[in-house]
Amino acid sequence: MAYIGFVEEKGALYCELCYEKFFAPECGRCQRKILGEVINALKQTWHVSCFVCVACGKPIRNNVFHLEDGEPYCE
Repeated sequence: MAYIGFVEEKGALYCELCYEKFFAPECGRCQRKILGEVINALKQTWHVSCFVCVACGKPIRNNVFHLEDGEPYCE
């Protein structure tokens, strides 16, 4: 039997599948639902691996970045 975890949202427990379906945010880059760690930047929510520097392609994570023409660049 597969392990199914639970997530608390608004005081109620949901299985991971229902949480993903009803509450999980969509990634600003790949548009897939996000479960787990997220990055909130540029008025969007991102998978950690999807919020990357436009120039080098490396994940920015919680590092400082700057914008040029609305695109993130690492420093």
